[in-house]
Amino acid sequence: MTNFEEEARECSMEGIGRTNEDVAEFLRRLALSELFDRVTLTRTSSERDTELNLELIKFELTCQVIY
Repeated sequence: MTNFEEEARECSMEGIGRTNEDVAEFLRRLALSELFDRVTLTRTSSERDTELNLELIKFELTCQVIY
């Protein structure tokens, strides 16, 4: 996670995963959680980390928080 914002139970998250499968697994686990609803992936993009020489997946999602 690189960013988390929540207002009136509507939240947006940004983060970075190693692979598309890692991002998909994160979304799946959020969707299965009792704390989040309406988990929707809104954007992904591939980015190269020059320090680590790795291709990473940046993502953004929206959801509702249940509390």
